[in-house]
Amino acid sequence: MNSHSVVMSLLICALAGPAAAQETSRFTVVAITAGQTAQVIATNGGGRSPLACHIEIVFADRDGNRIGDPSSMAFVLAPGSFAATSINHPNLLPGERFHVRAVVSRFKDKTIERGECDELRARMEVFDTATGKTTLSWELPSN
Repeated sequence: MNSHSVVMSLLICALAGPAAAQETSRFTVVAITAGQTAQVIATNGGGRSPLACHIEIVFADRDGNRIGDPSSMAFVLAPGSFAATSINHPNLLPGERFHVRAVVSRFKDKTIERGECDELRARMEVFDTATGKTTLSWELPSN
């Protein structure tokens, strides 16, 4: 096996794992510093289904422990609607960083017809808590 084949095999294996893991959820990790807030905005663009998309937006620390208010994590998005939730770390000192993982997941319910979340889009942004000025913004991977 030549080096090109080895590299391609490793690349295929690396891509295959995350693709399966993201079938019903998408996630990203970001580091926030003192005075910053991380926010996820999820939008249901509608699509083929007139049904609402049931999702959960969860923030977790580097060990996978949920952080934030659990009552603000579940959302029902009618076609054309959006939801947003955010988290900050008010006890960070200047220069300290706090790694946050944001996960957007669809609820699995076999009684709901497929396609209700086909047009689900999610963005993550980091902004200055005091001014509201966005520092970073990007779309989370599609599922």
